[in-house]
Amino acid sequence: MPKLSRSSVAILVLTGALPFAPAWGYQNSELLTHYFDDPRLPDDSPSYENSAGKMTVTPPGGGGFKLMSDHTSFVNTPGNGVTIVVTPSSSKVPSRISVRDQRSSTERYISAKCLNPATQAIEPCNLGDETQFPRTRYAPSTTPNYPSQTQFEWDTNSRSLRVYTPDRNIQSTGGYIDLPPYVREITMTAYGSGGPDSSFGDVFMADAPSVSKSFAPASTTPGGTSTLTIELKNPDLNGVVPDVNVADVLPAPLKLVSARHSCTGGTLTTDTDSGTISLRGTTMPVDGCTITAQVRWPDDAAGIEACRSGNAARNTITSPAQFTTALGQFNGQATADLACTYTAPPAPTPDPTPDPDPTPDPTPDPTPGPTTKQPIPTLSDMGLLMLSGLTMGLAGFLSRRKKWF
Repeated sequence: MPKLSRSSVAILVLTGALPFAPAWGYQNSELLTHYFDDPRLPDDSPSYENSAGKMTVTPPGGGGFKLMSDHTSFVNTPGNGVTIVVTPSSSKVPSRISVRDQRSSTERYISAKCLNPATQAIEPCNLGDETQFPRTRYAPSTTPNYPSQTQFEWDTNSRSLRVYTPDRNIQSTGGYIDLPPYVREITMTAYGSGGPDSSFGDVFMADAPSVSKSFAPASTTPGGTSTLTIELKNPDLNGVVPDVNVADVLPAPLKLVSARHSCTGGTLTTDTDSGTISLRGTTMPVDGCTITAQVRWPDDAAGIEACRSGNAARNTITSPAQFTTALGQFNGQATADLACTYTAPPAPTPDPTPDPDPTPDPTPDPTPGPTTKQPIPTLSDMGLLMLSGLTMGLAGFLSRRKKWF
């Protein structure tokens, strides 16, 4: 259980935040008042602001309003009246109101405004309904000496809950009120009937349901695909988030291929032509859930031109227009960028210029076949005799011719 700081307030107004069911996890909540307990702040400053929200005081320094290291505010004369308006950031929601050290000389009136689930109208809450707004009183104690219990009394005329100590000249132990999921504004007014006195109150906060998104991979090429993950985040307060609705529209030139979800129930519809994804009436589990979609960067002329431009495709979900829950939600934008890298195809290689007077290649000699040995012709004996006769006749003829000359 977190340490209880104490804030002494005349009026505490909490706006612009969306709450959670009270039974979900008080132990995981944090005190809004801890964001403003900086002792270095001046006592009479009209405004205190940090990343968690803003607190304004009217009139500045009225009633001896102070900020202390272990208190949010301190009113030493609540009868003079001090108004405190607290507007937390849109990422925080109230889950509990706590009152402490209720003196008999002071009393407070607490009222609230709620969202009507049927009409979505903002209406006064019935803090007298203990089923919707269960309250707990701390037991009397002897150290410190708080012998009385704080009383809660519903006033139908002012539609506010009176918190007071029934006995005189003593202090009561205080208590707390757990808030249902539809509270949108809390007002606390403190009054005093005696001399300098003090009155304390705290508001506990938790994170709001939210949505985030991402692409994996974060860069692609024309014709390539990527997975879009839409993450629905439950603040992990030990309870589900009912009636969750989310819608998404893919930016040009992305094309939707398919989609699925891991939430509980609901109706998922997709339109590949328009690139829309819609999940309605689903329940977010304790650990949250996701919608995953396969998207494609087209490789047509428009897709290539969009890729060559160097501009990433930015996908955006804006709450509450495109993301709501029955318990409220973080109001803002969730974005994811998908980049594209284009590489031009290589230029074709031109054909070589033909030779105007090409020289034909010489025809190669045919490869010789295997050599076949042919027999050498010889003369027969008769042939030799005839050849010898002819030779002798020729020799005689030549000899006589020589004598004639």
